[in-house]
Amino acid sequence: MTHPSSLSALLAWYRAEVGATIPQRIHSRETAEDGDPEWHNAFRRWLTAHPSAEDRDGQLVSPLRFWLWRLGGSRAAYLRLLAYVDCDVTRAANLHGIASADVAHDYTRECLRRLYRLMYAESGVPNEPRRDVRRDCAEPGCPVRTTRLRCPQHEQGLTESARRGTPHAVEDS
Repeated sequence: MTHPSSLSALLAWYRAEVGATIPQRIHSRETAEDGDPEWHNAFRRWLTAHPSAEDRDGQLVSPLRFWLWRLGGSRAAYLRLLAYVDCDVTRAANLHGIASADVAHDYTRECLRRLYRLMYAESGVPNEPRRDVRRDCAEPGCPVRTTRLRCPQHEQGLTESARRGTPHAVEDS
């Protein structure tokens, strides 16, 4: 398989990624106190987890959500919208405020190319997404590897030990 380059090939790839990402079973057989069906555990985890959340095996709960999170900005918002409308470029473009069909097709192709490169091309292995998404914390001297820019301790601000000038304990990373 070669890297998709045409809009139709990129859309087919993205549709398959979206289909593989969303859990197939949304509701469990249980009902809530109000009579509505309860969410299935897999769907609840997928829906409520942070994009960089990992399962017990260290795999991302939702790789596509992670890479969209890493892509960020209006491109990621557009691609989420594209998934919502089942990869209908015209509908997604209209909802995103793009009036021209030519611009919509070019913008969609560019967004999907960037996402594909981010997910696959940087892995060094053709047609295989990156598995190790951890990197060093952005805080100088911090030994923690994380999927985010900063480790949880630094995301929440300085820890007591950091205020005293000593590094925090390394958590399970």
